[in-house]
Amino acid sequence: MRQYVQESGRGGRSGLKSEAIVLRAWWKRKDGSVYREVGHELELSARKFLEGDRCRRTYIDEEMDGRKDRQRCEPGEEKCDVCQESPGGIKRAAIDEVQEEREEEAVERAKVKRQEEEQKVRERMVAITMEQRRIEIGQRRKVEQRGYE
Repeated sequence: MRQYVQESGRGGRSGLKSEAIVLRAWWKRKDGSVYREVGHELELSARKFLEGDRCRRTYIDEEMDGRKDRQRCEPGEEKCDVCQESPGGIKRAAIDEVQEEREEEAVERAKVKRQEEEQKVRERMVAITMEQRRIEIGQRRKVEQRGYE
């Protein structure tokens, strides 16, 4: 994947438009069987890039920069084939993925908040118990002092 990004990026450095074409060493025969030659195995990131249904740049940014907030080609960039086919919006899978991440983060925040609240309750219960013991000890001392008077 990194090699592809490096090589395809060289084409655009001159400021002129360029096009990157990926050739894969496999195809389907008329009978439905798949024929593969050497080099057909791909790393997961390259497979997602080639076979995924989201903007191609989202896969590149995730792999190269760790950026996960991109959803489509941005203004000023040549549009990838996916964004050209769907110019008006973002692919549903990308929206769902972002929504799932937000929901997971919200669940985690709620869990942390609940744990903090439970800890405060435990601390308050300990403080109440200690205060009750202090009062009991004080009352015993008064009783004992009366016995000595």
